[in-house]
Parts: sequence; structure tokens; C-alpha cells
Amino acid sequence: MIRNATPLDALRVLSLAEAYVNEAGEYAGLSYDSELAIGNMLSAIQDDRHLFILSVNTKGEVIGMLWAVCVAALPWSPSKVAMDQIVYLLPEYRGTRYGLELLLSYDRWAEENDAAEIRLSIASGLHENKTGKLYEKLGYSYLGSQYRRKL
Repeated sequence: MIRNATPLDALRVLSLAEAYVNEAGEYAGLSYDSELAIGNMLSAIQDDRHLFILSVNTKGEVIGMLWAVCVAALPWSPSKVAMDQIVYLLPEYRGTRYGLELLLSYDRWAEENDAAEIRLSIASGLHENKTGKLYEKLGYSYLGSQYRRKL
């Protein structure tokens, strides 16, 4: 089941965020601040430009999340682009319908919010080939690369 995150989900979302940071390791890249995470989550829940949804298993446990924003992505265009901030599903649930349900809910939300396009990233570096193949099956196409230099 997919549902919108609520303020009461803050501790569970922190648990997922910590699991992501631990799993992604170096790819997560930046510091982790749980108080900042909660504050940003609460802001996102109240902001119509954001989507913050959770995947819940049959036992009622939160097992994944998708956080996205739909805004004008370029300073010279009013066209809105839906962009994920993070898509994370606990490892034991990957390859199941739970991840697919998150992505399909994201698609519907982007369409409802008049996005000109929908973007998904694999910025964690985790399972890039497998995840990319899933995205392509869902109609997404590869768009560029990202590079970074730590300061």
C-alpha cells in the first residue's frame, strides 16, 4: 500500500534515511542530520510542490519512501519538472511490487501536477544497472550523468 507521509511517520522515516545512508555509504556523500531531516520532512508534507509517500507492507510496516518535488527546473522556462529527491526501499523488498507502486504513484502525482516531464535518479550508486532497466521498462530514458568534486 502507498500512502502520504504524516508527521507521525517522522521516526520511521528517520530509520529509512539512516538505512539509506548506511547502505549508500560514500555515494550518500553528505553529512546526516536527523533534526534537519525531520524539519525538512514536515515542511515537505505541508508543501503542495512536494510529494512524500511511503510504502507499507501487509503488516503495516513502513518499508520504503519516495520524496519528490515538482517545480520549474530551469530559470528560463516555466515548465514544471517532477524530480525525485530520494527513492528508497528496504533491500528485502526490492524486486517486489512495493517499489513499482511507489514509482506509479509518483507518475500519477506528476501528471496531476502538470509536470512537463518526470525525472528519476540513481544518485545513490546502488544497483544502477538493475534500477535503470526497471526505469526503462516504465518508459523512462537515460539522460546524462552527474559528476561531483568534494570540497
